[in-house]
Amino acid sequence: MEYKNSVLSTQQEASLDGILLVDDNGKIVSHNRRFIEVMQVPEALAAAGRDEPMLQFAMQQYAEPEAFLARVRHLYAHKEETSHEEIRMKDGRTIERYSAPVVGENAKYYGRVWYFRDITVRKRIQELLEHANRALRTLSACKAALVHALTESALLDSVCRLIVEKGGYRMAWIGIAEQDQDRTIRAVKEFGDDSHYLASVRFNWADTALGRGPTGAAIRTGTVQINQNLLTNSTLAPWREAAQRCGFQASIALPIKNASASPLVLTIYAGEPDAFGHDEVVMLGELADELGYGIEAVRTRTDRDRIALENLRADAALRKSLEDSIKAIANTVELRDSYTAGHQRRVAQLAVAIARQLKLSEDTIHSIDLAASIHDLGKISIPAEILVKPSKLSNIEFQLVKGHSQAGYDILKDITFPWPIAPIVWQHHERLDGSGYPQGLVGDQILLQARIVAVADVVEAIASHRPYRAALGIDAALAEIKRGSGTAFDSAAVDACEHLFTTAGFAFS
Repeated sequence: MEYKNSVLSTQQEASLDGILLVDDNGKIVSHNRRFIEVMQVPEALAAAGRDEPMLQFAMQQYAEPEAFLARVRHLYAHKEETSHEEIRMKDGRTIERYSAPVVGENAKYYGRVWYFRDITVRKRIQELLEHANRALRTLSACKAALVHALTESALLDSVCRLIVEKGGYRMAWIGIAEQDQDRTIRAVKEFGDDSHYLASVRFNWADTALGRGPTGAAIRTGTVQINQNLLTNSTLAPWREAAQRCGFQASIALPIKNASASPLVLTIYAGEPDAFGHDEVVMLGELADELGYGIEAVRTRTDRDRIALENLRADAALRKSLEDSIKAIANTVELRDSYTAGHQRRVAQLAVAIARQLKLSEDTIHSIDLAASIHDLGKISIPAEILVKPSKLSNIEFQLVKGHSQAGYDILKDITFPWPIAPIVWQHHERLDGSGYPQGLVGDQILLQARIVAVADVVEAIASHRPYRAALGIDAALAEIKRGSGTAFDSAAVDACEHLFTTAGFAFS
């Protein structure tokens, strides 16, 4: 029994999750160090051993304390239920919480176990990717409208509708700056959740209270205006009540540059605060510029070929912008581990070279480059002390590290990319003979891109320095992949990799 308790205690302390075990009488039976860290609980409170004071402390930390307490009371009252939810903290963090009953023989109820994991970084990465992807979807859809629109009215109508339907924003409208005494802004097109919003408010572009909001300021200054929080931005007071009724929490106003004597402005509303990140603002700015060109083209019915060419160039630039933002996130992840800084970049460099040696299409090479540059994204879920441990990992620690492929896939799976990024990240530790992880795929069940990244990953890892050993060199790395050629590793990828180092003069930079 002492040995079993020791094993359980070790497993509990090695867990990524904060763990709290409460018995049927409200007594805290055990907790691990990670629980103290994640929930920021005072040591003395945890050591006191009573759940009720812990609940009262927790209510001060949660963004919605009453809902939290009601949920906990419900679970204690319904002993058979399990629970899995995300909860927001007052300090801005997001905690994933799981709870389950502890049941023994003859269905005897002993208490309840709670698991807590800080997923703030993961959520922020998801939000950045989702916002960039939202803007990319909007641009792609609106560019088609720019090319096919026959009238200015139809063009403006399509753009407002697509911003909401394809981009997922709450509302979009286009206003024109009248040249009257009050400098009124008149809505010419609108689409969104509440068609009565514009009828209940007024805008102008004078230097007055009604003109200092984002829409008026965008016309008056000719620059993009961003409101990240309707509740805290004092300039939004004239429109706050009506906007809150419609569920608007952030907005962006973009001047539309065209030859008209009366300037135009595009205003977009989002349903969450801090909705407009840097990459998203750049992309929406591109949309406003393209809309200005489109208006001119429709009005004059000339220069359609030029706009089509510019759209193609803009699409390429937008894809590059999305790639750069994702690679920036990958670099941020690598900063947690000084020993493997640059690993993802070098793996991407070699994987792209292998793909070119195999004469794959440029689009496939793009997918390999982007996926390889973030293939270890899931390591954000692994404690840094494990990543830089200078000795052999324990079995529990190794199992935690192996989970990074699944964790990376979970972060990326709901993001719509033009390439199979999430599956490549998921499969880069799979092996042809089924000996890999996390799914144990075999043969052609593994994407070709993932097979190429797998070869590049192994070569770079063996050839480079690691906390627990010195670099083994390229010769040892090539020998390892040759041993597994056709069984663990794709033979064509192995041959191409060997050719690069032995004949083509490839070297990591």
